[in-house]
Amino acid sequence: MKKIIFTSYNWIENNKKLVYFFIVLFALLKFIYLNYLNWNYGTLCTGYGGIQYGCDSNRYLEGAENLIHGKGIMGYRNAYVGYMAIIALGKVLGLGLGFTLAIQIIVTLLASIAFYYLIQSITKSKTAGILGACFYLSSPYIVTWILFIHTESIYSSMLIILAWSLNKTLQKQTFRNYFILFISLVFISTLRPNGWVLIPISLFFIIHHSNLVIRSKIMVYLSLFIGFLLVMNYSPWFSKNRELDGLHQLISKGQIICDKKTYHLPMPKETFSNKNDLIESFKYIVKHPFSFTKLASLRVASELFPIYRPWLTPQFIIRFSLWMIPVYFFTLSSLYFIKKNRGLKIIITFLFAHLLIIAFSFSEREFRFLTQMLPLFYLAGTCGFYFIFQQYILKNRRNLIKQKSPSK
Repeated sequence: MKKIIFTSYNWIENNKKLVYFFIVLFALLKFIYLNYLNWNYGTLCTGYGGIQYGCDSNRYLEGAENLIHGKGIMGYRNAYVGYMAIIALGKVLGLGLGFTLAIQIIVTLLASIAFYYLIQSITKSKTAGILGACFYLSSPYIVTWILFIHTESIYSSMLIILAWSLNKTLQKQTFRNYFILFISLVFISTLRPNGWVLIPISLFFIIHHSNLVIRSKIMVYLSLFIGFLLVMNYSPWFSKNRELDGLHQLISKGQIICDKKTYHLPMPKETFSNKNDLIESFKYIVKHPFSFTKLASLRVASELFPIYRPWLTPQFIIRFSLWMIPVYFFTLSSLYFIKKNRGLKIIITFLFAHLLIIAFSFSEREFRFLTQMLPLFYLAGTCGFYFIFQQYILKNRRNLIKQKSPSK
């Protein structure tokens, strides 16, 4: 068996360009085919063809109309103004929602290129970069959301581009790289409120790799942390003018999945004054750390695995598990190699931040939150897979060569 593996490995090594060509061609054809099925039949989506609409589509369409007519956007909806602007631009140009879908396809393709370069930078391997990018591009869970008037597709693609841009900037601190990083940060932070947390994280990495003395770095870190908390405290998500449930309500209700019919974890009862949602929520967590930890763990687990969703079919659960469990395994494996790898640290930090958001809020009925961070799992999983494969191949290849070489 080992001889077959190494013979195949050697053949691939000697015919790399041909192998790369067919892998990329297959991924592109599958990407086109899956989008074709969704456009004509909605096979992976809603069961009907054409433009796909979800539960939040009206929010973005109404916001776009407000932008076109010079009206304001109410409350928390401002957090999606970047996506609304894309829809509005398409309508102003007379291209309709087809413009938005075209942008989502283009950004997905650009993200696959950024995926390749980021993985190549981390692993020093073109093969790993190509395989990972093609896996991302042909994943049905990525393609599913491309034809939706939803932020999931463009946001998840921008996560890859931002991670690549940040890693590139840390490697070469040029004006061009900083400009691309700045544009990426501004754009992604206007697509969804999740993007806000990426601003202090990106600044942290830049400061950490700067020439500032340790004391100055610590002061800047503290300023960033306090500044971010102040911004969040007065944002539409935590201020008294919020239109949605506050953080303390989300926690005290024990809501795991954003669905009233699903299981809720019984939580300790407390009385809230509603004077400051952020402070009161923090006090509740400190007072009931074990209950909150259990709730947070169940939320993350329910987003990563098909649990607490009685409406899922056994076929979906099997398909989901076959795709995702290997990805989770290799993502965890990548943590073993993270110490000396800056690019991998960026990916894992972005991923941890998004899991933390779920832990503090709720899991999503259609795995939409998983879709948003799925590329981060693919990035980390590709690295984990390559490093494990490389160690196994190199170690066993050396042993095979020693066995074949004549003894002195």
